Amino acid sequence: MFTKDISAFLVFDNIFESKIRNIFPIFAPNNQKNSKMKKILLAIAAVFLVSAGTAQVVRPASWSTAGNSVTGTTNAFLGTTNAYPLVFKTFDSTRMFISTTGNVGFNTELPQQMLHVVDGNILISKTSTGAKAPGSPNGSILFGKNATNTNPYGSWGIEYLDDDNDGHGLNFWKPYTSSGNYGNYFLFLHDNGNVGVGTKNPQE
Repeated sequence: MFTKDISAFLVFDNIFESKIRNIFPIFAPNNQKNSKMKKILLAIAAVFLVSAGTAQVVRPASWSTAGNSVTGTTNAFLGTTNAYPLVFKTFDSTRMFISTTGNVGFNTELPQQMLHVVDGNILISKTSTGAKAPGSPNGSILFGKNATNTNPYGSWGIEYLDDDNDGHGLNFWKPYTSSGNYGNYFLFLHDNGNVGVGTKNPQE
């Protein structure tokens, strides 16, 4: 148990191992006797050299809370490499949960869909001139069968408008990159309850 616990936390490189073998000849590669005892003594020697400051301990790479400089896209990531989910917490409570199948849950550890929100709302609003969908003053929910570099906005958009020029209500629109007709007011639900097709001022 001692050997297992110690060796699980001590990771050292060839230089470190070489120093140990120089100090304790019993650890020479050609000496295969007393392997269990050698493991125990090796762990003790490792602790001794670390405490003496003569060892170079190699620790796994970690993410800094002050930011990270990423040089590659294949090995640099935040996540898990085995069949365990990724959990984000604040105040010791789960706020976001990514399951092993890729479902993302907010305030739930059992997300049933790609996005699952429990006890909360999803708000899309205008926060700055740049924080909006293409052609949408307040931001939109976009729908489409396929998204490509030439057609990144899908085929349909739904947005809330609150402007005398654009209208006051929920606008169903088609992005200019979608096939077929595009534009606003394919369906419009006015704040007063009227429903219009092709107009932002439905009369009934």
